[in-house]
Amino acid sequence: MIVGGVATFMNRILHVIAQKPGYTGSGIYLQGLMDEAAKKSYAQALVAGFSQYDILDDFYFPSDLEVFPVFFEGEDLPFPVVGMSDVMPYVSTRYRDLTPAMYLLWKESFTKAIKEALVRFKPEVIFTHHLWLLSALVKELAGRVPVIAFSHGTDLRQLVLAPQYAEIAKVACSKIDKVVALNAWQAEEIASVYNIARDDLMVGGVGFNPAIFYPPLERRKNNLVKLIYAGKLSYAKGVKSLLAACEMLYKDVPDFELLLLGSGDGNEKDDLMSMMEECSFSLSALGAVSQKELGEVFRQGDIFVLPSFYEGLPLVVLEALASGLRVVVSDLSGLKPWLGDLINESGLITFVSLPNLLYLDQPVAEELGSFERDLKEAILFQMNQLFLSGSQFSKEIEQAISRFSWAGLFKGLENLFLSL
Repeated sequence: MIVGGVATFMNRILHVIAQKPGYTGSGIYLQGLMDEAAKKSYAQALVAGFSQYDILDDFYFPSDLEVFPVFFEGEDLPFPVVGMSDVMPYVSTRYRDLTPAMYLLWKESFTKAIKEALVRFKPEVIFTHHLWLLSALVKELAGRVPVIAFSHGTDLRQLVLAPQYAEIAKVACSKIDKVVALNAWQAEEIASVYNIARDDLMVGGVGFNPAIFYPPLERRKNNLVKLIYAGKLSYAKGVKSLLAACEMLYKDVPDFELLLLGSGDGNEKDDLMSMMEECSFSLSALGAVSQKELGEVFRQGDIFVLPSFYEGLPLVVLEALASGLRVVVSDLSGLKPWLGDLINESGLITFVSLPNLLYLDQPVAEELGSFERDLKEAILFQMNQLFLSGSQFSKEIEQAISRFSWAGLFKGLENLFLSL
């Protein structure tokens, strides 16, 4: 990593994200893109948000990455990093809580960092994450440098959650050169909401790192089933319903353990941690882990469960499948078409119908009981399949999973930005 230095390669990519890299799905996506660009010897720089208490060397970056940090919780920005989700895996500020004065401080700090990157690094293309305020600012400042923005789904939620800033985002983001959506369903919504021409949209999906996520040479041989959840500890991720479903499951099948990987912040995390202490079944909350550690835990598990009420496109489902785990997941928009019929009909994944949602990711309370019972039955089904058929995937399924790589995604992006 180079902080404040000047790289000298051709083909220069500036990455921009408003929050901490590596902590959420968009941060992992960013790292996947940077890794692939590094393999092809692109010069790269990054503008990102950090806490002043963060140590940059603790973050995973390609060795020659030039970083232009924006530090929060300091003199210039006296509040925590602003997160695209209302519950982040670290202390954060919600966009809905940004006062006009706070927004101006935020804008001034990112403007300074972006301008410095444009002058010192001289990018040939800019990759910016989320169709929201920072991407709007990037487009305003980029001049003739082409801008490619990546939507991760949370931007569409912020249009509703922080409506005071929606028009700023929609007007400027509509002028971005190219937009990459996670799936076809999301692309149609982006085209409509942001008034972006369909020709300027690309469906990119997500990828996984096969050097980190791969099946074990041999599975454990015992009757204790390991269920794994990985994600933020929040209501929107369905963690409360997962605990309720496992409580019901324990009455029928006591020989299982639930591993919870991830962290959260605020009242939701505290409430969920209190619920965990009251659970009858075996449970371990392992906290936030690195991608490498996540891969290692996956190889020790049996079934991955993601009961989320809203996702753009859950990369972690792909990582779990690549690690040889059976999967139980909410029937999220765009997920089935993206995975394809071969994986969907393999018996390795069970989709649980979502309850009706009142507000983006807030389920109708009266329908939660039914959702949790369905979730319990789906986990039980995959347990039975595990004992009947094991976790050995066919070569055909392994090949279907392997096509979702960061290398494939980046190749499509190269064709996109080289055509600009």
